[in-house]
Amino acid sequence: MIVFDQYIKALLPTISENELQIFKSAGEFLKLRRKEKILTEGAIFSAKIYVQNGLLRNYSISDNGQEHIMKFTDAGSWTTDPESFYGGTPSKYNIEAIENSELILFEKEKFESLKTEIPIINALTESIISSTAQLNQNRLLLNLSATPEEKYIDFIQQYADIFPRIPMHMIASYLGISRETLTRVRQNLLVGR
Repeated sequence: MIVFDQYIKALLPTISENELQIFKSAGEFLKLRRKEKILTEGAIFSAKIYVQNGLLRNYSISDNGQEHIMKFTDAGSWTTDPESFYGGTPSKYNIEAIENSELILFEKEKFESLKTEIPIINALTESIISSTAQLNQNRLLLNLSATPEEKYIDFIQQYADIFPRIPMHMIASYLGISRETLTRVRQNLLVGR
């Protein structure tokens, strides 16, 4: 479990206790059971989610019923649907708990007020946006240029902490390869050792 207070103090060491309490009080504590959704495609999502404990996935389902996982969010990380959050548009994604999870939900209006009331929160927001953009750019490059083996090895390295907690069919979906290809890649890597 990544306690919110500790997370914020580590990223924003100059935040006062009073500011931290104001920040925390703006959030709504929620628990999700495994396979429970906090966002369903088509809904407008106007919140940022801090995962205190558990594991979430952001995914879409194509017209042919195939899942496409865009992101995994572990404890100590944030997620949302940025397009829906900032643009007020219906979401193209679902956000679902892979395992029982504890979340802190910050509604858009409250979060924007916090950024005015506690300006240091802007630094946190910039840091999150910057790291997310960098991860997305690296993932796009990898998807365009890497082999299935390279994608799998990168996934294991990048997500070492959560790799054992994610079912193989979800890893295949995230990597954009079939389950059969993932099985072949894993067998080839085991034989190659």
